[in-house]
Amino acid sequence: MTHLLRQLQNLKKLIAATPDETSRKHLEALSGNAFNVEITTKRTTVLDQLETYSSTFLPFADYVSMLPQLRVRQYSISSSSLANPTICTFTVGVLDLPALSAPEGNDKRFLGVAPTFLSNLQPGDHVHVNVKPSHPSFHLPTDFGNVSVSMVVAGTGVAPFRGFVQERARLWEAGQDLSPAVLFVGCRHPEQDALYAAESKDWGEKGAVKVRYAFSQYERNGGGGCQYVQDRFWKEKGEVKDLVRKGAKIFVCGHGRVAEAVKQKCLDLWLETRKEEGRQRSGGEG
Repeated sequence: MTHLLRQLQNLKKLIAATPDETSRKHLEALSGNAFNVEITTKRTTVLDQLETYSSTFLPFADYVSMLPQLRVRQYSISSSSLANPTICTFTVGVLDLPALSAPEGNDKRFLGVAPTFLSNLQPGDHVHVNVKPSHPSFHLPTDFGNVSVSMVVAGTGVAPFRGFVQERARLWEAGQDLSPAVLFVGCRHPEQDALYAAESKDWGEKGAVKVRYAFSQYERNGGGGCQYVQDRFWKEKGEVKDLVRKGAKIFVCGHGRVAEAVKQKCLDLWLETRKEEGRQRSGGEG
C-alpha cells in the first residue's frame, strides 16, 4: 500500500468516526482537491486531525493501526578505531522545525523521530543497534602512501569521511607516509553548520586532508564562491584531475541529488580530459 493511499484511507476512517456534521464536511473536503496541500504538503498526521476535530471518536486500536510503521534508521560510524578502539561515534542531524500543519500562531514543532530520540539519551542509557559492514568498495585504500583519496559530501553525509580522515590523522601521527587527500564539504553557512570545522582545520595542518568548502546560503547572499559542493568540486578540477591521474579513489556520501550532481561533474571532467588529450595528440602529429 502506498503512503498516499494509506493517508486517504485513514482520512475516510476519520470521516466515518465523526458525528459532528460541520467537522465531517471539513474532513470530506480534505479528501478532495485539498488533499495534496493540507495532508501531504503540510504533513498533517492523524493525531493533528484528532486534535482539530474533537468530536471524532476513534478507538485507540484503530488509531494505532493508522500509524505508519517505523523504518530502520541507518547511520554511518563517524570515527576510527585507531583513535579509540572502545568508542564509536555517530553524526546525526536533529530535525526540529515549525509544524506546517499547525494553525497560525501555534508553536507546535515537527520533530524527526530517531534523531530526537537519540539526542535525548543520557549517559548510561542503552540502545539496541545492529552493526553492518559497509560496502567492500567504501573503505580507505590500504596503500595509504600511494593511493590518493577525494571525498565529496554534503551535510551529515560527512560522517564516514570523518572516520576516514581521523584514521589518516592517526596514521600520520604514527609516522606513516600518506598520499594526498581532499575533502569537499557542502553545507549552508560557515558559522552555523560546518561540522567538525575545528577538527578539519587541525587535520589539514597535519597533512591528513585538504578541506574545500561550499556554503549554499552564504554564497547565495554574496559570498562570491561556490554555492554547492559539486560547484567546488568543479572549481578545483585541476587538483581533482591530478589526483585521478595518480590513481585516486573518489568517494561520495550524502543525498541522492548530491551523488547525481557529482557524477555529472565527473563525466564532464572525463569528457574535458579526453578533449584535451585529443588536442595534444593532434598538436603532436602536426
